[in-house]
Amino acid sequence: MPKKLSKEEATKLRESSKRTTKSLIFGDEINELKKGEELFISDKEWTMKTTMTAYYYAKFAKGIDKNDRQFSYGRVKDGFVITKLK
Repeated sequence: MPKKLSKEEATKLRESSKRTTKSLIFGDEINELKKGEELFISDKEWTMKTTMTAYYYAKFAKGIDKNDRQFSYGRVKDGFVITKLK
């Protein structure tokens, strides 16, 4: 049965049901990079089912114009390399 809520009750309910955001995998190491530095992530360090390429595409490239991107990434032998551009 539907229930009428006060403004305070509705606010409390909305705050309690907000999604939490997960931190970026290797985010601390990536944020410490300076312009031109690179980070190598080996295949053995990667524990997710999602591929590194798909994961970092969603974080660094999806919906961002090429000129505005701050990171470049790519697959290399036995791992993945992330480069800070700006």
